Amino acid sequence: MKEGRGVKRIAHFFLVSVIFLIIAYMQPIIFPDDRAPKPLDIGSEVPDEKGQKFMQGKVSSTGLSQYIGQKAEAFVQNFGEPIEIQEVDNTSSWWIFGEDGSDYLQLLIEDKVIQSIFVLGTGIECDYFNIGMTLHEMSSVTTLYSNFSFQQSGKDYVVELTEKDMSTQPLVAFDNESFAILHIDGESEKVTGIRYLNTASLLSLMPYNLQEGELPESKNNESDVSEVSQRHLERQFFSLVNLIREREGKEIFVANGQLFLDSSELLTSFLDEKETYLEKEALEELALQRNIQTYRQPFYLTQKEIEKIAKENKISLDNTYGLAYTPTRDIPYMLMQWYGKLLPHLPLNQIEQGEIGVSFKDDFILLMLRESPSEETATSDEGK
Repeated sequence: MKEGRGVKRIAHFFLVSVIFLIIAYMQPIIFPDDRAPKPLDIGSEVPDEKGQKFMQGKVSSTGLSQYIGQKAEAFVQNFGEPIEIQEVDNTSSWWIFGEDGSDYLQLLIEDKVIQSIFVLGTGIECDYFNIGMTLHEMSSVTTLYSNFSFQQSGKDYVVELTEKDMSTQPLVAFDNESFAILHIDGESEKVTGIRYLNTASLLSLMPYNLQEGELPESKNNESDVSEVSQRHLERQFFSLVNLIREREGKEIFVANGQLFLDSSELLTSFLDEKETYLEKEALEELALQRNIQTYRQPFYLTQKEIEKIAKENKISLDNTYGLAYTPTRDIPYMLMQWYGKLLPHLPLNQIEQGEIGVSFKDDFILLMLRESPSEETATSDEGK
């Protein structure tokens, strides 16, 4: 009998031990430790598996962003042939699609591969965004981040958006390593254009603060721009400005031959005698821009400075606004920056009727915009 009770005690002890071990192993699951590390929030300043410093949120690529990095033929199969191809340099060109404010877009093609897509058309599906959206509507679609990290050619880069950038050109990252710049009109505070681009194109433009990494050497040389490319720049600028005006229900600007001649004369005079027209600080700013050749620190002359050049050249600026600006190698981005940040200096939206003249030289543009008298004013003047 004693031997039987001993066996029972051993069995009981063994059973209790097993139950104790089960409870011990299950405790972290049933009673999780509140001190355990929490999952990283997207956007945290912590390296990910690829060594990126910022793990910014990425949106699924479902629309036009899918074509970045693809062969141009893939786009043509779905959207048809371009209506025009404009040469940029020996290896790249702009392919133009659409003819009005509802369907217009441009592809930047280099070595037959899509590097960038610029959208102005209100009827084009652009992933989760569209022309005319407000910042509030965008933030309801996705979180807008101020820091981004990415890799290009095996090198790490970190960029930071300022508060001004967040309100005029927020950046969105996609899960296929492409990006989109959402260009915001500085007056309406709505999306006026969308720019899809790969990391190489983003570095080429670099409109944001570069916190880490060195910019690749620019292949663009203002002295190498051909006369054909120069004419393409003029025509592309003129077309894009009027597409935006037409889309907004405004009368298009009319080309004025005399303004084209005047803008050419003023720009040539400025470039030949910069030391005469600019103070020391402005000359240093221009030298810095020429050195970095990005859109982070563009250089421009406003109305007061244009008036000084016009006075020296005996050119009248009655009812005429002027703006000189560099760099010019990317007309879509340049124009979007004007609408985002320079409208206080150039009333592109305010003038109801106007005439325009423009000149390009040495990576500079000089625009002259003259306000035309309204029909009522013209009739009143004739009556006098």
